[in-house]
Amino acid sequence: MRAQNLKLLVHCQLNMRASTFSFLYRVRNEGADPETAWAAVQKVWTPLGPWKALVQQLLAEQNIGFDPFT
Repeated sequence: MRAQNLKLLVHCQLNMRASTFSFLYRVRNEGADPETAWAAVQKVWTPLGPWKALVQQLLAEQNIGFDPFT
């Protein structure tokens, strides 16, 4: 990963997609507790459609046994 040792800013005008990407990064790369990290997403929105599918797919690919939509 090229940005591995760099700080990264994720921006979204409504903070919806950015909160989802931040959640995924925190859980997949930093080992954050999924429930705690997901709470920050829920303050902003509940991903639907392709965003919901993306979250579920990436968590499954990393064998992270957490489904925030159940």
